[in-house]
Amino acid sequence: MKKKINNKLEEKFNKALSLRDQNDLEKSSEILNELIAEYPDFPLAYGHLAEIFWRQGKIEQAGFYFRIVTEMIPQSKLASLGLFHMLWKMEDYQAALNEIKRFTKAGYKCQDYDEILEELKAKNMVDDDLNWLENA
Repeated sequence: MKKKINNKLEEKFNKALSLRDQNDLEKSSEILNELIAEYPDFPLAYGHLAEIFWRQGKIEQAGFYFRIVTEMIPQSKLASLGLFHMLWKMEDYQAALNEIKRFTKAGYKCQDYDEILEELKAKNMVDDDLNWLENA
């Protein structure tokens, strides 16, 4: 269910983005967390919080928030790719591949995934069912 973005939400969100762009990631995170508390069904707040954690090298936290966005907006290519890359960095290869499966089996298209899979298959790192090969 989509809600119209109200002025208060828009103002706070824009402030968070401005602070993020000024590299004040802590203050931006604070505002995004406030937005999540006030508007828990606003996926952009989760997505930008994931990006901030990614910038800070907090891979597990970034993955957590990217996953939330993929649950809220299953067709989000950016959230899916973000989650995939965070899982890959955590060396949870099968979970990363499972995200590709989830995204593509739902009928969504992503050229990045096509290229990633082509490379992994060429290197014999995955099988045709997208299972990670232990000898990779």
